[in-house]
Amino acid sequence: MGNRNEKSPGVPFLVKALAVISALLLLNPLMIFTALPNMFFGYGSSETEEITRMTE
Repeated sequence: MGNRNEKSPGVPFLVKALAVISALLLLNPLMIFTALPNMFFGYGSSETEEITRMTE
């Protein structure tokens, strides 16, 4: 039988860290890109009068 005190052959910490960093590098520009129309062009929210009347 093998020694039970050995570390499991899991994914190293460096690979996990690189996966998280690459995910953040992909998701941050996506979040910024989807927020641009509201920030720069001032699209109204669903609480504006016209939208409220249209959805009634």
